[in-house]
Amino acid sequence: HLEKLKNPIYDELRKIVFNDDIETARKDFNNYLKNPDKLNLLTDIFPIILTTNVSSDRIGFYDNKMFTFDLVVIDESSQCDIVRSLLPISRGKNLVLVGDPNQLKPVILMNSRVNDVLMKKYDISECYNYCKKSILDCILDINGKLNFVLLKNHYRC
Repeated sequence: HLEKLKNPIYDELRKIVFNDDIETARKDFNNYLKNPDKLNLLTDIFPIILTTNVSSDRIGFYDNKMFTFDLVVIDESSQCDIVRSLLPISRGKNLVLVGDPNQLKPVILMNSRVNDVLMKKYDISECYNYCKKSILDCILDINGKLNFVLLKNHYRC
């Protein structure tokens, strides 16, 4: 894939990748990511992009167009809150959640009484309870509509 960088259509990306001024490269790269056409060029060279749930919203929005990914993988999904997980989920054609439902839940700072009032006001199902559920819990609660695999054993590498 890196050999493709020699092609002239990747001149701008090559300039960013090999820029020794990290701050300038970071700014240029963030601007580069805003354009879905350029993001297609990037994923042609670097087919896997790692990002946080929150930072995923900076990738590929340009002129009201949104870049979508073939696959979104959310690791430690039992520790991810529902709202922030929706950012990358909305960007993917397919989703893999990796997590252990017996792990700690996400740390939520919202007052649970406020959450209860909002859930009642907007008739939100308990499976979407922001203060009590992770994205993994939420998906497991609505499992009748989705394909999923739960592993019974954990094997260490």
